[in-house]
Amino acid sequence: MKHDIQRRFAYIETQLLWGNGLTAGELGEAFGIARQNAQAVLNAYRQRYPESLRYDRKLKRHVITETFAAHYIKDDPYLFLDYQRGMALAGYFHEADDWADLPFYDADRLLRPHLETEAIRVILAALRQKRTVKVVYLAKKRATERILSPHHLVYADNRYHLRAFCHLSQKGLDFVLSRFAQAELAREDWISGEFDEDWNTTVTLAFRANPQIPQETQQLLRQPYPLKSDDR
Repeated sequence: MKHDIQRRFAYIETQLLWGNGLTAGELGEAFGIARQNAQAVLNAYRQRYPESLRYDRKLKRHVITETFAAHYIKDDPYLFLDYQRGMALAGYFHEADDWADLPFYDADRLLRPHLETEAIRVILAALRQKRTVKVVYLAKKRATERILSPHHLVYADNRYHLRAFCHLSQKGLDFVLSRFAQAELAREDWISGEFDEDWNTTVTLAFRANPQIPQETQQLLRQPYPLKSDDR
C-alpha cells in the first residue's frame, strides 16, 4: 500500500476513534485533494474494513461502529494525547497543526533551563553521526572536561538529558543538557549504547497503597493504576 493511502487511512481512523467522525469534504480538506477523490478513499477504506465505520444519515457523516478496530493508529489514549502535545509543541517551532485539533497548553514550557545553542548543535551532530564529543560539563561542584559517546536523548522531569558512555568515568551516565557549556567533535572511537549496562537493564518496581489508611482511600489511590492479572 502506498504511503499516502496509509496516511489517509490513519486519518480516517483518528477521526473515527478520537474525533466526531468525518465527511469526505473534511478528508479532502485535510489532505488538499478533491472531494470526489476523498470519497474514493473513504470507499476504499470501507471496502477493506466494513466493520469499522458506518454512515449516519442524521449527522451526515461517517462514524465509528462498536466493532471498530484500529489498523493504522494506536488506540492507547496516552499515545493520542502525547501526539496532541507533540503537535502543539511543533507549532512553536514551525506552523504545523496536522491532525491536532484540541486546545492544548503545555505548562512545562513555563520553567525551562537555558541551553547553549552551539554546544547542543554539536552534541546532536555527534549523536546522529555516532561520533564522540569533547564537552565542558557543569557538574554540581565544578566544571569538568569529558569525552562522551552519546547514544540517546531522554526527556524526564521537564528537562532534556543525554545518555552517553563517559570515557572519563568508563561507564554510561546521564547528563543534563542545560549543563553543557561547550562541545566539539572528538577523534576517539565511539562506543555504542549496547555496552551501557545500566541503560539496558530493566528494573520492575511494585507499589501498594498504605494498608493503614482507610480501605476506601486505598481504592481511590489504586483506581488510576489498574492492576494486570499477573500483578494480583
